[in-house]
Amino acid sequence: MAYYKPDQIAKATVETGVKKAHNPLLTVFILGFLGGAFIALGFLLDIRVIAGAPKEWGSIATFIGAAVFPVGLILVLLAGANC
Repeated sequence: MAYYKPDQIAKATVETGVKKAHNPLLTVFILGFLGGAFIALGFLLDIRVIAGAPKEWGSIATFIGAAVFPVGLILVLLAGANC
């Protein structure tokens, strides 16, 4: 199983940070907009799940809604919008 030692992780993190710091301004704006849009999408999915659940489910519907909210956060990471 391959893994990185802490000093290798720190080096890779610094390299990634330096690369992202040199992104053009337009790229930063677009990625920031997309990041916000993905978070909003996750919240809308949360609202849709809660609103569509039967009233008899009670607080379990809120729990399920909270469980689908991270979809927006996952989209931010997968799309690389975490500038």
